[in-house]
Amino acid sequence: MLGAIEILKQDLKLFSDNWKKMMPFLWLLILPTFVLVAIGILFSYLTALFPTTMLVNGLIILAIFVAAMLFSFWVNISLTKYLYDVYQNQPTKNWKEYLSLSSPLILPIILVSLLTTLIVFGGLILLIIPGLIFALWYIFATYVMMLEDKKKITECLSESKRLVVGRWWAIFWRFFLPGAILGLGFMILSGLLTWLEAWLLNSFPMAQTAIFMIVSTVINIIVTPLSVGLVIVIYTEARNTRPEAQALPTV
Repeated sequence: MLGAIEILKQDLKLFSDNWKKMMPFLWLLILPTFVLVAIGILFSYLTALFPTTMLVNGLIILAIFVAAMLFSFWVNISLTKYLYDVYQNQPTKNWKEYLSLSSPLILPIILVSLLTTLIVFGGLILLIIPGLIFALWYIFATYVMMLEDKKKITECLSESKRLVVGRWWAIFWRFFLPGAILGLGFMILSGLLTWLEAWLLNSFPMAQTAIFMIVSTVINIIVTPLSVGLVIVIYTEARNTRPEAQALPTV
């Protein structure tokens, strides 16, 4: 398998070479945020004007929130399939085609995610260490379903575990180090932008809110494909190399 730093380089290259082509997916991902903010502001005014409608407004906002989450989930699946095709040097499709291909996977992948969460949570209740082991065993389960066209949930869980067993620490290190570097970089960037925003727009709270939304959107546009790309690179490496004895972390 590639070392942790080389995996990070592959992830950054995947993003830098394809960020323009990813923009339709990324705009779709941030669309629900703006919709929810706009609806939240609208309903806050309506509630202030008509207090008796608070419960109805709350239920409507909840329904819209759930729909927005499902939409984001759908777009994330499509983006994942697109990046996987790019990384595998396969012919890519139009973004609308990826959305069409991904729509039947929404419910099965939600079920896989829920089952994985329950397994990990059960391990954490017993002891923290079993929970961590289970989390890494099944980290690829949704990707197996998305990218390998496997339909059965148990088959996806088994395949994910097969890719990890025997090299748990090697896989863990390849997630941990690039993730820590990317996370630290985004924390520094977000902190600097927040400080700059507060310093320049201290007397303009409305402008601060608008700039904060813009900054958050830009960071999300970068974070999402890098996070997806990192898993794709590690998943591909895990599939292309035979599970064997645990290896020491390689930088």
